[in-house]
Amino acid sequence: MQRFVSWNEMQGASYRALGQTRLFRNLRHPFFWIVKASELHEAATALWGSAKSPATRSSREPKRPAHVVFMLAGMSIENLLKARLVCAQEWPVNDDSYKRISSGAHRLDRQAADFGFRTNGSDRLILQTLSHYVRWSGRYFLPRTIEEFQTAPSESDASHAALWRQYVALRRKLYTQCMAAMRRWSRSACHAL
Repeated sequence: MQRFVSWNEMQGASYRALGQTRLFRNLRHPFFWIVKASELHEAATALWGSAKSPATRSSREPKRPAHVVFMLAGMSIENLLKARLVCAQEWPVNDDSYKRISSGAHRLDRQAADFGFRTNGSDRLILQTLSHYVRWSGRYFLPRTIEEFQTAPSESDASHAALWRQYVALRRKLYTQCMAAMRRWSRSACHAL
């Protein structure tokens, strides 16, 4: 239930804080997770396309920044996964549920399973590989543990090109599932109001 607010209250810090609280809760909508996923995907695509292929690159030119590209790609998928999890919540999403959604260890394969995405063995392998880039390889020069270092994916232009193609196909699949879930969620959230 909303009440009328006096002019003096509107000028006060408490009213601004109330507005920020409402905005913060409204920004939990899955649409915003999907928008951020799209922005990260666009950045990864631009970075992927900006580098020259190995055949046309001179030996002095830097290689394609694949680690950063796949970190952005993995983060894009993680945002889609979290959008899907928001769709499993009642609107408005409460604080405890939001903390659970926004936390995580960047284990994309586990998140996909936990959040109800349909994936096959090949998808899970791609998600595990992208997790590697999100967790450390795209951000740091060395992981926290020797196990992560030993299980790092191969590093070659050919393997990167194959991973990029697989990522694009998987992202398309997850995006479609996420949009369908958001449409169902939006209809049920509208009926609940």
